[in-house]
Amino acid sequence: MNLAGLYHRGEGVPRDDDEATRYLTKAAEQGSIPAMLELAGWELRPEHGGNVDDAIGWLKKAAEQGDATAQAELGDIFVDTKLGRLDYPQAFTWYRKAAEQGMREGQFGLGARYLLGQGVPQDMQEARRWLTPAANRGHPYAQFLLARMLEAGEGGPVDAAGAAKYYEAAANYGVAEAQYNLGMCWHATTATKRVSSPPTCG
Repeated sequence: MNLAGLYHRGEGVPRDDDEATRYLTKAAEQGSIPAMLELAGWELRPEHGGNVDDAIGWLKKAAEQGDATAQAELGDIFVDTKLGRLDYPQAFTWYRKAAEQGMREGQFGLGARYLLGQGVPQDMQEARRWLTPAANRGHPYAQFLLARMLEAGEGGPVDAAGAAKYYEAAANYGVAEAQYNLGMCWHATTATKRVSSPPTCG
């Protein structure tokens, strides 16, 4: 795998992606999960042919060994309409495996599936349950979705202060919708209270 990296970067040898792929494949075939993940990433890149099926194959090998990153990435592939492998039930299955291992991307993916009713009946309580740990682990889009649920009282009680907190976290990451909603929270707070204390939403 290290030799593959040298060929890919052209360090000490002429850059050669074919040789890099050959050595990565050797490592993956011997059970190296990092090599499997790297190969899957390469297969998805347009410059390497964009072979989605090969990427899925490598990710499944890693996922079936319990690798949470591979499980979450499989979920991502099966909800990505641009990749042409849309399969919400499969996405739900892989996201759940990753989520149960504490992977924030898996928790976000699982929460979003419950929120949207994709691959599973819509369940706002379950959506809120899984989005919360992902948001607390810093996933910006989990923070945004959870903030909306807290503001609207979906899946649990309204929590205006909590909504503002998560909007702010997502806004600081650059999520445009969160920035807008946080601005509206500030507007509502200052309009009603005339104070510069932290905003509340709703």
